[in-house]
Amino acid sequence: MSNVYEVEIPQLVLTSTVNLNGKGTIELDWPDYDIKNKYFVIYRKQEGEEMWKTIVTLDEKFNSNKYTDNLANDKISPTISNINMKGNSENNKIEISSTSTDTGIKYQYYIESYDINTNMLINSSKSQ
Repeated sequence: MSNVYEVEIPQLVLTSTVNLNGKGTIELDWPDYDIKNKYFVIYRKQEGEEMWKTIVTLDEKFNSNKYTDNLANDKISPTISNINMKGNSENNKIEISSTSTDTGIKYQYYIESYDINTNMLINSSKSQ
């Protein structure tokens, strides 16, 4: 028989920000969560899908409260370019214009924190 202890586990709150430079990246952040003696596992899934993909595993021993997902935005579905050409042979004038459409993939994320010594799950965030 051993003593029973109650420990309050702080809430793990995940925020995300889209960085719009170039194609963009997703900045994940959990600044108010104590990262001491913890590793983090990060999951991502495309909107509408059921299966979560592990993008940072426990084996990677990730120990920070910020992560940048560089592969999130449009690496698989790139910008679609449209080129329009107008002109006629009478005046040898050709006008070229271009537009692009970014198909924009939406992702959801969540993270889990694990004890650094035992690799036991401590907490997980809600999907973001």
